[in-house]
Amino acid sequence: MKLYDYDRQILQHIIRYAVSMDILQTGELANALTNEFRDAHREIPWRAVIGMRNRFAHTYGHMNLHTVWLTALASVPDLREPCQNRLDDCTRQEKIKE
Repeated sequence: MKLYDYDRQILQHIIRYAVSMDILQTGELANALTNEFRDAHREIPWRAVIGMRNRFAHTYGHMNLHTVWLTALASVPDLREPCQNRLDDCTRQEKIKE
């Protein structure tokens, strides 16, 4: 194995685990939210987010790189707008309290 191939393999491994951990942590945090909060914000696919966390957590050492990338590139960006909207709502509420 050439050094270049080894470096490439290590880099892929690091990226896969880093992205997997971010997705896993997102699911962990979503799971920690109250049911009331999740029910009030149904525009976010909580079940899918938590389900992906479970999938990553239980197959972590065997996670397919393709699955990681599909999730990171196709599913995670879909969470941006509803999450940003919720953050904006919280910011507005805080300003009203001031």
